[in-house]
Amino acid sequence: MKIHYEGPGTSSETKDHSINGSKFKGVNPDTDQVTISTTSGKVTANADGITFVCPVELPDDVTVTAAVVQGNAAAAAEDWTLVRASHGVDAGSAMATAKINTLDSSVSNAVINNGSYHYFLKTTSLDTNDEIWSARIRYTT
Repeated sequence: MKIHYEGPGTSSETKDHSINGSKFKGVNPDTDQVTISTTSGKVTANADGITFVCPVELPDDVTVTAAVVQGNAAAAAEDWTLVRASHGVDAGSAMATAKINTLDSSVSNAVINNGSYHYFLKTTSLDTNDEIWSARIRYTT
């Protein structure tokens, strides 16, 4: 646990939220052509063109400072996006986006507001044998 001071009498704590690869679900086009490893927790695409989505559950009022989705070298050609969407029919907007295995620390709308929004990660289409191992989201309290 790391603590850094922002000024006299105030401090914030930096934490990492870890998401296992098995939390990513194939959503398009063939949702059943994925394998979840029971030993490592990774998810593997067993066909070309599969996009993935994963819920993100963070405490209210924290500030997201960085995010990354990690996978094998083949998956690094694809993008991930952290999305904030209002409850209802909103398509959402990108908070952070990068290639798989690349950290993005330029986060938009970084303060989590669970009363008005929900959050998730999504990927562009992964191909056969592309793997997602995990995701990490860094935030401050």
